[in-house]
Amino acid sequence: MRNRPVIFLSIAVIIQLVLIGVLLGKQVFTVQTGNTVRIEVEPVDPRSPLRGDYMNLRYSISRIDTDLLSSPGELEGGDTVYVHLEQKPSDKTWKAVSVTKERPANEVSMRGKVTAVGSGMIGVKYGIEQYFIPEGSGRNVNLRNAEVEVKVDRFGNSVLQQLYVNDEPWP
Repeated sequence: MRNRPVIFLSIAVIIQLVLIGVLLGKQVFTVQTGNTVRIEVEPVDPRSPLRGDYMNLRYSISRIDTDLLSSPGELEGGDTVYVHLEQKPSDKTWKAVSVTKERPANEVSMRGKVTAVGSGMIGVKYGIEQYFIPEGSGRNVNLRNAEVEVKVDRFGNSVLQQLYVNDEPWP
């Protein structure tokens, strides 16, 4: 009877450690096994007085032409999609070439959630739209010529690695 609180506490600690391990394990797996892609960043206001110093990022692949959909007209907000990326030899950034609801076998594809559908475009979020930065440095950055380096694993998971401004790592 006296050991019951110790057993319950031990179980609670073990469950928490397992959950943390699973969350970190997914990120580590993506970084270790993923393909590295560079994506163009579109300027968005980099400040929030409530959340501290971070940047909201939007990418060239955040708004995708509906012509790239494998099955037009089937998507709605909240759907999971895979955005297939390719890099032309003359370009350092990767571009969206098609969008499907199924994960492809041997293509570099980022998994995202549809946020909007309409007027010839779909909006997609990838879970890498926030980039935390050193305190006080967000007010002086110009994202007009910016790109990010992202690791993308074979399951479509993505991890933001580095922000580049004018081809230089920032900050």
